Amino acid sequence: AQESSSPSGSDGANTGESSTESGASSGDTSSAATSSDVRLDGDGAMTAKGLVIAGSTAFQLYGYAPKVNQRYAEALNRFAEKYPDVNTMCMVAPLNTEFYLPEKYKSQTADEKESIEKIYSMLSDKVKTIDAYGKLSQHLGEYIYFRTDHHWTQLGAYYGYTAFAEATGIANPTDITKLRTITYDNFLGSLYTQVKGTAAADKLSKEPDVLTAYLPDFNYELYYYPKESIE
Repeated sequence: AQESSSPSGSDGANTGESSTESGASSGDTSSAATSSDVRLDGDGAMTAKGLVIAGSTAFQLYGYAPKVNQRYAEALNRFAEKYPDVNTMCMVAPLNTEFYLPEKYKSQTADEKESIEKIYSMLSDKVKTIDAYGKLSQHLGEYIYFRTDHHWTQLGAYYGYTAFAEATGIANPTDITKLRTITYDNFLGSLYTQVKGTAAADKLSKEPDVLTAYLPDFNYELYYYPKESIE
């Protein structure tokens, strides 16, 4: 049996507080922003609803939340202690902010590598940590994060998978170049929605993201368990 966990809350890709684990705020997406929420900086970048929009990319400003991360680490430690026969693993992945945020805004965001290391240092030896950060940093010239969404792309997720494979001894991880693909154009994600109705959203919509689905080359079964059916 195996339990894998990440405070990123979705793909393991982002250390956003949308998962309540990492301290980066994803903002309120329940209503559209107004033009007064947007500030245009001298270099053409915008700030809106807690985001920085530079070029065609939206960035969340990350803030380390010690208490949140301590609770997260303690929860994992309790799980690992309670279920010793389960392989409990933890992969924390950074936001695109860590690698691509323009230098002038760096002082407004925390060091995510340091934050991840702090989280890992609080885990017991019963929890195996996985270095997604190091793997992603080897592929920064590739399309590993969406521009308009807080998740990593499918390619970024694949590199997270290869980090997992290396850490867990999977000898022959799937070769992504051998998989069939389906491409979906004009994807505008969660960060676009966060600033929808503003000049910032107009800027993001001029260069929408692309979704690439990688189709497995083997038969598989997917099981869905309603929450109320799990003890």
